[in-house]
Amino acid sequence: MQTVSHERSCGIDLHETVAQVCVLSVDGEIEAERRFSLRSESSRERFVSWIARLESVRVAVEALGLNRWLVNALVARGFRLGKELLVVHPPALKLKESGRKTDRRDAREIARRLWLGDLDRHARTYYPSDSEYEVRQLTRTRHDLVTQRLSLRNRIRSFLRTYALACPRGRLQGKKSLERLGSMLERLPAGAPAARVCVAVLASVNEQIQALDALIAEHARGSRKARALMAQPQLGALSALTIAVELGDIRRFDHTRAVSSYAGLVPRVASSGEKQWHGALDKRGNRHLRWILGQWAVRLMAFHPEVRRWVERRLHRTSKNRLRMALARRLLVGLYVSERDGVSFSLTTCLGH
Repeated sequence: MQTVSHERSCGIDLHETVAQVCVLSVDGEIEAERRFSLRSESSRERFVSWIARLESVRVAVEALGLNRWLVNALVARGFRLGKELLVVHPPALKLKESGRKTDRRDAREIARRLWLGDLDRHARTYYPSDSEYEVRQLTRTRHDLVTQRLSLRNRIRSFLRTYALACPRGRLQGKKSLERLGSMLERLPAGAPAARVCVAVLASVNEQIQALDALIAEHARGSRKARALMAQPQLGALSALTIAVELGDIRRFDHTRAVSSYAGLVPRVASSGEKQWHGALDKRGNRHLRWILGQWAVRLMAFHPEVRRWVERRLHRTSKNRLRMALARRLLVGLYVSERDGVSFSLTTCLGH
């Protein structure tokens, strides 16, 4: 038997310029439906004021990239996160599976499931504070810029290889490498203007990455969690800070499988009767956390003697890539248990020794 809410329930389908709202009564009947324009600051203020005037109500909104202004405004009006205000994970709502998808249907479904209590059990997600959000954007932006830098390097090399010109070795973004590239580009029969643009952008991107590195190092020194993580083998400031801010408050996880699922480090499972099939990684969790844990696992497998022995004993049974992700999951579980129980992180314990 499902437990229903003893308060009114408000579901919000939020978009950049409009918001559709559905309010259900204590009995689950539709009490009000409205559509708000959000094209100006005054219209957004009217929308927030209308929500705040609702008495004895719980509000649910999807965890989208454009909802932070709304959540912060409602919190400033006295709504408590996790209590009167619920931020929910969009894939867990499965709104596309409920039939023809419209804003009104989506708002009704969010309100209905909030009234039933389903969102509290299965769809509530973590909402980082503004300070956590700021650091997350620093680490994620750096990751994107590094990807862009790699693409630029490969494109510059392709210009030179097209005419069999020797490309400078290394990462190309160093000052001497950029100077050599400038002189080599003059020898290109065609494509030199485009190549010079790529070199200029590469130099600019590298400067921005260095600026971000300085900010990240400063935040890592000021974070207790990041400093504790930096004491672990093969874990620098960037990796430690990324794990700290992407993992967030571990008290919201009930068990080790929950934290593994959050990072997308659990296998897909299909079951029927007494049979179960375990497939590849689910990968529906936090991709930034999963990626940095995988990078940590790569460095440990390459440079840590104890981990290398652990890998060598299992290579005859499975691939190196599977072992990398298995190690990433063990590292995550070890970090979760150490913080939950207030004990020191032990790599030996993570490896099962």
